[in-house]
Amino acid sequence: MPISFATPEFLLLLVVLLPLVILLGRRSLAGLDKVRRRMALTLRILLVVLLVAALAEVEWRDLTKKVEVVFVVDHSRSIPEAKAQSALELIERSRGRMDPRQDLGKVVVFGREGYNEATLRKDGAPLTRFASDIDRNYTNMEQGIRRALEALEVNARGRIVLISDGNETAGDAKAAIAEARKQGVPVDVVPLDYSYGEEVLVEKVKIPEEAKIGEPFLARVVTHAVKESDAKIHLWRDGALLETRRVHLEPGPNVHEFQLELDEAGFFRVEAVVQLIDETGKESKQDQLFQNNTAHGFVYARGKAQVLYVHDEADPDAAEAHHLLAALRRAEIRIKRISAVDFPLTAGELQSYDAIILDDVAKPAFSQNQLKNVETAVADMGIGLIMIGGARSFGAGEWRNTPVEKALPVEMDIKQEQVIPDGALMMVMHSCEMAEGNAMAIQVCQKAVDTLSAKDTVGVLIYGGNGSEWAVKPVKARNKPAIKQAIRRMQIGDMPDFDPIFRMAVNALEKLPSSVKHMIVMSDGDPSSPAASLLKRCRKAKITVSTIAYGAHGGAQGPSVDLMKRIANVTGGKYYYLDDPRALPRIFLKESKRVTRSLIVNKTITPALRGDSPVLTGFSGFPQLTGYVLTEAKPRAEVALTAPDGSPILAHWQYGVGKSLAFTSDAKPRWATEWVTWEGFRTFWSQAVRWVKKDVQENVFEFSTKLKGDKGQIVLDAVTEDGEVIDGLNVSARIASPDPNLPAREVKLVQRGAGRYVGEFPVDKVGTYSVSLLSLDEQGQRRHSVTTGLVVPYSDEFRKLKSDTVFLEELARAGNGKVIKPEELLDLSVNPWDRADLGQKEALEEQWPLALALALLIFFLDVSVRRIAIDWDKLFAKAKAVVTRKPDAPRTMDRLRARKAKVQQNREETLVKFQAEEGAETGPIDVAGQGPSAGGPRPSTRERKQKPTSQQPPEGGYTNRLLEAKRRARRELEQDEDD
Repeated sequence: MPISFATPEFLLLLVVLLPLVILLGRRSLAGLDKVRRRMALTLRILLVVLLVAALAEVEWRDLTKKVEVVFVVDHSRSIPEAKAQSALELIERSRGRMDPRQDLGKVVVFGREGYNEATLRKDGAPLTRFASDIDRNYTNMEQGIRRALEALEVNARGRIVLISDGNETAGDAKAAIAEARKQGVPVDVVPLDYSYGEEVLVEKVKIPEEAKIGEPFLARVVTHAVKESDAKIHLWRDGALLETRRVHLEPGPNVHEFQLELDEAGFFRVEAVVQLIDETGKESKQDQLFQNNTAHGFVYARGKAQVLYVHDEADPDAAEAHHLLAALRRAEIRIKRISAVDFPLTAGELQSYDAIILDDVAKPAFSQNQLKNVETAVADMGIGLIMIGGARSFGAGEWRNTPVEKALPVEMDIKQEQVIPDGALMMVMHSCEMAEGNAMAIQVCQKAVDTLSAKDTVGVLIYGGNGSEWAVKPVKARNKPAIKQAIRRMQIGDMPDFDPIFRMAVNALEKLPSSVKHMIVMSDGDPSSPAASLLKRCRKAKITVSTIAYGAHGGAQGPSVDLMKRIANVTGGKYYYLDDPRALPRIFLKESKRVTRSLIVNKTITPALRGDSPVLTGFSGFPQLTGYVLTEAKPRAEVALTAPDGSPILAHWQYGVGKSLAFTSDAKPRWATEWVTWEGFRTFWSQAVRWVKKDVQENVFEFSTKLKGDKGQIVLDAVTEDGEVIDGLNVSARIASPDPNLPAREVKLVQRGAGRYVGEFPVDKVGTYSVSLLSLDEQGQRRHSVTTGLVVPYSDEFRKLKSDTVFLEELARAGNGKVIKPEELLDLSVNPWDRADLGQKEALEEQWPLALALALLIFFLDVSVRRIAIDWDKLFAKAKAVVTRKPDAPRTMDRLRARKAKVQQNREETLVKFQAEEGAETGPIDVAGQGPSAGGPRPSTRERKQKPTSQQPPEGGYTNRLLEAKRRARRELEQDEDD
């Protein structure tokens, strides 16, 4: 049956609607005659049937004449660019055979995945390049063929033409071919034949996954050469070149051994790079695929506990910390000392350390990513963290609101309302005439607010529309977002006089009980000087004023800067001349630190023991300290030592799977003069380090990593040496990408059997992934911790150095297709749209739009039948007259003459009618309202009224009747006037 329905369930509506239409139609159409009633009812039934057919998506089934060809083009990197371009030329040449009336075409391009590239038309734009953004490091013919099957038109006979080198490195092309055969779509293949004649590559680097410190081990580099060649092999470890060796390569595989030795514990990435050279030793251009010139490996070295000691660059040789370093070395704790600027960039580099010590280090030396890595190392990797105080540490070193503060047991934003030193900062802003100067001033003001603690007071003064005014009135720096929002709205004007704005700032600072009071004035020096009495008040109230001059007339030596220098000198502040706007943030932050120094307490104290602590085992008393940095203990922290005001001196806690410790005084002769000579100094710090350091159990579970498709798989078997299977562990892995710019990925392993835990993660980079495994029991105690790796080699795409035409022939046979030579498409001897070898296919054409259109037409016919009455008798009579008229009717000229004669006769009769009849009156005619035309006397109204209104109908001809009508009209007019 040629008619079918896509949703036939809607046809059930006819069972309900047809009887309803008939029943209602008989009632509503009862007023029509029999013929119109039957026609209207028939039209309504037909209308309902068409609407239901449209809902059911009526279709027309017939054999299709359309043919569609989808060209599936391999655009992987293994194919030389010239060959890839020739594939486009083959398609361009072939589409000249298209019949635009019934031939269709598309292009699908594939690498690791397949994408629709273009729709082919005979007169369409030429294909000159591939526009699809695909991963070209793989050849996945399966994806390309399946995308082609999806792209084929339903109502067309289809053919797929696969243009490829046949080197499959991903997917299963035969599975896609089987699907195409099932759908009756033949697959032809066009081989792109090539070979690389002078290629060299590194197949792999064989290296032990674990090595001991100080013991040599071998790294074997396996290379492959197409023909006899000379090359250089470069061996790298974590970005540092270890060795370069010139080698002679024989055709086929070659093995080269390198002896390595590690002098420290940790996880190390190893790379081997081969470079083809010519007779002169220079790099040869004959090696076309650079992707296969590098192979990767890794090695992990275990060793004794090692601590990363970080000192500030202000003390480049850590000379101030020699007491602490010597004490730790005497305690046989291995130390690696680095400056803050040399701190590791990735979390994976921290895995080799058991603890990190930040000794009097300022936060600005670290990037935000490095700070996050420290917090992650403690929370997820179990590495210990110790922060030691000093003028650059804790809140005084801008560590407030950082990831490192989260890992520490103390807070640096002091919230307790106790009598402790606090600071006040007033900023005076003058319009900056440098490019984007005002915008930069606003930004540095906001950053200065970030350096303050919640106990500090901040205020901002500007010269605005109302003169000198507060942009931010003096307020505690608790709600920093609101303060920075007010700063963002500042409209800074050109200030004529320093005195009013200076007076407002000094008055506000004098009223504050802050221990540190500081002003920052930014101006070009043009405003007139503040009164000398104001500067004296500043000195008396210990208000320091630092000035920043910019854009001064005459430059740095001009007269305008003298005022700025004098203000700074008189008040004990510092003077800056700003000739580079990029220096402004650094200057502002430096000056704002004057206020944060209020967190430093320079006072001699004796730390008080508070409760038991594993760090203080064996101690009962402690020497005096002459200073410390104010902090507050977090709720879960264990406070072991305190200052007289209750501030913590020593606090520690568990953070995630790691531990951290805060010592708010220093370990140097500055504040700890008595401590560095104290006999318990070495024991104290060695116990502190050993308490926080990473604790690894001796029993090591079995684990493995492997590459599974485009994912990495981690398997952990939690079985002890005694054979005990451990279930219910919380096992996590931290995955670091080969790209150091990418963040680490956290993966939770899921238990898949007795003691077996499995996790997977995506791999999208070539190189070595570091995998740090951590196992915790139900009580949160560490059971196992290990670091390993997973090597993701370059794609097999770059191992196959010539096309595989045999595999393509297999695909053609399996897909009921044929092998087409490229030249057969170029000379048009093969037509991809040839119908000879394509089977017949039924096509379904949607007809519901036609059904809707007919329903609309019938609706208007139904309205017409009901609203327009047709006299069928007259209609039939006229039709009959037209059909039966005589054939010998007069010609047109005869009819015209007869008509003329009749018109002439009518005119003569009309003239006779207007002649006066015999005996008729011949006097003048009185026209209604005008009186007699001869000017005779007009009868009065009374006389006219006395005339009889009822007269006999006039007798005589047409003229008498006309006169009588005029008289009657005149009498009616006069009657109306009298009324």
